[in-house]
Amino acid sequence: MVKQFLYIILLLGLLSGISFAQGEIKVKAYTDSVDFLIGDIIKYTIEVARKEEVKVISPILADSLTELELQRMDMGRLTKKGDLVSQEYIYYLMGFDSTDVTLGPFPVEYYSADSSDKKVVYTDPVYIVVRTMDVDPEGEIQDVKAPVTIPFNFIIVLLIIVAVIILAVIGYFIYHYYKKTQSVDGTVKQKIAIPPHKEALQLLRKLEEEKLWQQGEIKEYHSRITFIIRDYIEKRFSIPAMEVTSSELLDMLKHKTEFQSIYDKLSDFLSNADMVKFAKFEPMPSVNEEMMQQSYEFVNSTKPAEVTPEVKNAD
Repeated sequence: MVKQFLYIILLLGLLSGISFAQGEIKVKAYTDSVDFLIGDIIKYTIEVARKEEVKVISPILADSLTELELQRMDMGRLTKKGDLVSQEYIYYLMGFDSTDVTLGPFPVEYYSADSSDKKVVYTDPVYIVVRTMDVDPEGEIQDVKAPVTIPFNFIIVLLIIVAVIILAVIGYFIYHYYKKTQSVDGTVKQKIAIPPHKEALQLLRKLEEEKLWQQGEIKEYHSRITFIIRDYIEKRFSIPAMEVTSSELLDMLKHKTEFQSIYDKLSDFLSNADMVKFAKFEPMPSVNEEMMQQSYEFVNSTKPAEVTPEVKNAD
């Protein structure tokens, strides 16, 4: 009876995860269940419904979680009805201790259409339980499943050996062909490595000259400029910037000295790009121009300092 009463309370908490902010934004938070086992993936969703002109910054939960660990974050379903846009932010969590967990309230930052001041609305708390599997202390210790015996098949083993030999021969000829094509007069051609900041600046100038957003190719423009900056960060700082979400990337850069002065600008830059790519947001022309300026500023302010050779005075 007590356990059923607890589930009712948890369900009420799940259904109550809705917050409002002045009629221009609505935040709803929920999980796919209220009862989880240790090691289960917990799918936690923040759904933000807003007016089309409202700009939302992707919520970052990594620093706010205590009992659970964030595994990854995805952009979920996007829907539009009239002047209202609804976007899901999905967080995959995992717990390793048996405990009752309260998720939230978490802040969701946004900008109104009529104000440049950053505002915030909070999700309501969502209650879940992480528990261990029920164990019978008097029962036998046994495997979850009985061991499976795989019968020996000589034909399969022979086919595997033949396939390995064929692959080895193919690999040998490919290697030697590659060596020949790369060699001239017995020397191997060496590719000249371009420093990441010079490569990024060249690509930015080329993108600027193409005038994509001026021709209506706004999404292509934002995808290209984001790729250039992420590729620069990955090559310059050895961070997997191409493989993580914007919130995860900002979390990696938060404590790096090189980014302290431009962290907020980088956050706005990535948020604008995500809005265009995932929420079909159409920014003002001034925003497109500002993102190009921010890209130049970001690369120039984080590039390595150039060493000027010393000039010795003649006696």
